[in-house]
Parts: sequence; C-alpha cells; structure tokens
Amino acid sequence: MVIWYLIDRACFSAISAESRAPAEKLAIVAETYEPGMSVSLVARRHGIAPNQLFSWRRLANQGALTATRSEEEVVPVSEYRMLQNQIRELHRLLGKKTLEAEILKEALDATAGPKNFAVTLKAHLAHVPKRKPIELWFQDEARIGQKNGLVRQWARRGTRPRQPADQRYESAYLFGAICPARGVGAALAMPFADTHAMQVHLDEIARTVAKGAHAVLLLDRAGWHTTAKLAVPKNISLIFLPSRSPELNPVENIWQYLRANWLSNRVFDTYDDIIDAACDAWNRLVDQPSTITSIGMREWAHIGQS
Repeated sequence: MVIWYLIDRACFSAISAESRAPAEKLAIVAETYEPGMSVSLVARRHGIAPNQLFSWRRLANQGALTATRSEEEVVPVSEYRMLQNQIRELHRLLGKKTLEAEILKEALDATAGPKNFAVTLKAHLAHVPKRKPIELWFQDEARIGQKNGLVRQWARRGTRPRQPADQRYESAYLFGAICPARGVGAALAMPFADTHAMQVHLDEIARTVAKGAHAVLLLDRAGWHTTAKLAVPKNISLIFLPSRSPELNPVENIWQYLRANWLSNRVFDTYDDIIDAACDAWNRLVDQPSTITSIGMREWAHIGQS
C-alpha cells in the first residue's frame, strides 16, 4: 500500500508539473531566488519534484520558458555566449571606449534583454497594489583604494606626462544604487562589504524612493545580497540578476564613469582621503541627473515602466 502511494504521488506530481503554464513556472522559479528560500522548499510547497524545478531554473536562465510570438527571432544561448566572448576580446585589445565594442554591446543588449523580465517582475510585485507607482533601481559595490587606476589624460603633443601610482593597499567600499528613470541615486562609503553594510544601504535606498512608490532593486548574487539575515524594507523588492552577467547592471558603467572622471590618476594618503574622494565623486554624479539617466537606462528593464 505504501509503495502504491509513492508511485501514485510521483505520477501526480509529474502530470501537474507538465500542465503548468510558462508564466506559472517562471513565478515558481522566481520564488527560489528570494531570501530564505531554497529549491527543495519551493518544490515541496508546489508539489513538484526538486529536479524538475532545477530544470525549470536552467531553462529560465536560457529564456526557454518565455512564450514568444511566432514572428519573433530567438537567439540561441551559444550565440549569446559567443557575443559575450567577442566583447571581452574587443575590450582587451582595443579598450572599453571603442566604437566597435559599443556597437557589439548594443547588439548583445538586444539579445540579452532578459525576455522573461516582465514575467519575473510581475511575479515579484504580486503583493503590491496595481496602481502603486513602481521604480526600477540598480545596485552594486565598488572597491576604491590607494592602489588606484590610471586613465588617459590631455597633454601637449610630443610630451610624455607623468601619472602617480600608489602601491599601498588601504581601501574602502562604495555602495551605490541608481534609479535611471528619476535620475537619482543613493550611496554610502563603508569600510567593509558585508551584511551590515548592505542593510544600511538598503535603508538608505528606502528613504530615497519617492513617497508612495515601491522600488524594485536589481542586483547581483553576492553573499551579502542573498543572505536571509537582511531585513528588506517594505517599499523595496529584490530581483537578482543572472550569475556572471555584470553587463546587465548599469551601475558597473557608473563605476567606470566615476573612475574615469574623478577617482583615477590620484594618490590617497589616508583612509579618510579615500572616503572623502568617494563621497565627492558620488555627489558630483548625483548633481548630474541626466548623466545617471543616460548611463543607467536599459530598454529591456524600463519598457512599459514609469
């Protein structure tokens, strides 16, 4: 009798799993990425096998669970990876600010733009009233220290200008977040990148979100982002970007802009100098809302959003 029950339960689980719509599968997959959740726990909650849910997660990362129109072209994962490798090679050979790299980056954005983002967003906002304004935010951290970078500078033709280089290792972390649609940002300079620093930054972002709005914060899967120890503010929902996909986070481009304009070719004598430089660079950035919007807007994330 026990054997019959186990077989019958497995068959029922398999049948119910296959009969689910793609949107429902994506919603279940999104649950597995929420803080404190696991594949086994979510699978048990919905009555499906854990290995089936792992398969859905893999398909979701490839975009295979998203329904597409018959006339829409679907880019294979292998081709997408090939484009990524080409971008890295162009960056290595020609530098990150070349026309060729930017053109190829635009082509990659067109294929990457997570086709299932709209469905994922809807699943994460199921608890939010429909008429509540939604803001899209992106978050990341950058290490800033004495061992600083060197960038190009203007000089008289025929001369070889000198640039300072420091070999010391004192550093700090700049936690930054931007809302491209509003052209605003929220940042904190912290001595460490850990759960406590992330909690303080979340609270700062929550205070910057427009009154009466709800923020969707897109960020990577660093340990201090995904830990269940975080107390996420009520006006923020977290959505984690795919692993090893920094190109999906425009804050990475914000760091490039800060370093190129205000943080490179400098020597910081003390830790306090590092903090002052990081805060000054960020304050200069937030004084330029149009720059935040220009760097941060991503069509795949903001289409249809206010």
